[in-house]
Amino acid sequence: MLGKVSIVHNEIPENESLRQMVYSTLDGSSINSFSSSKEQYLKPAVELYGGFKLPNQQSLDLSAISSYSSNKYSRIYREIIFFTQMKADEKLLNINISANYVKQLKNKKSLSFYLLDNYVLSETKYIDNINTDQRLYTNEAIFFAGYLHFFNPQWMMNTRLGTSWLTYGLKHQKDISQLSSRGDITVRYQISENQAATMMLAIGNSFPTINTLNNADQRVDSIIIKRGNPELDIAKLYNIALIYNLFSKKINLQAIFINNLFTNIMVLDYFPEKTI
Repeated sequence: MLGKVSIVHNEIPENESLRQMVYSTLDGSSINSFSSSKEQYLKPAVELYGGFKLPNQQSLDLSAISSYSSNKYSRIYREIIFFTQMKADEKLLNINISANYVKQLKNKKSLSFYLLDNYVLSETKYIDNINTDQRLYTNEAIFFAGYLHFFNPQWMMNTRLGTSWLTYGLKHQKDISQLSSRGDITVRYQISENQAATMMLAIGNSFPTINTLNNADQRVDSIIIKRGNPELDIAKLYNIALIYNLFSKKINLQAIFINNLFTNIMVLDYFPEKTI
């Protein structure tokens, strides 16, 4: 059994900058701008771990992690005929619970079951120019069933297949619930005493955060307004990796080929607002 309590404090004092911007207009005029920002961050956390050896070559590992974050951020931006200021008060509660059960079988085989539940509650309050608040809850439950099999001294396969049940809801928006496939497969072949080849396949999904879904307008300068998109879909991630190892007593060489495929990936987009 292991218990851990921690408190992290981080403070960035006032940071000021003076810039000159040249707009691509016909007269090529330039504008001086001034910005000032500061941050303050506090995060206490409690972590509990337990490892248990059960009869008949069984084991059970449990963990529970809870943390609370408080972040204060302020920014002032000023041009000749434009001024904006923002203060943000962010609160983040995270609760993570997991359980991993392993049963050792004959001939170096093993069967495992893994359960994870991750809950995040994010609250952000903007004051001054925006005067709004955002609230996002996210809960993801992941279940894996794993099987490790040594076919012979050369061939090994480790498989974890499961599912992810993701639910989340942004304030004033409809709650979303998605069921996705999760898993990874590793196949390893021992070519010789000092050579090995490995192939890995994996599939996963992303986890939404309040800064990507947030629909509050945040003025960056006299032209740019920053906001998220509450209608973003969850990204799916597909990965394949091929690894070749050549090793001796003093040298270990490795060649890796990795290919990642992402769908519904989040990207930054700049576009002009419609004017009336």
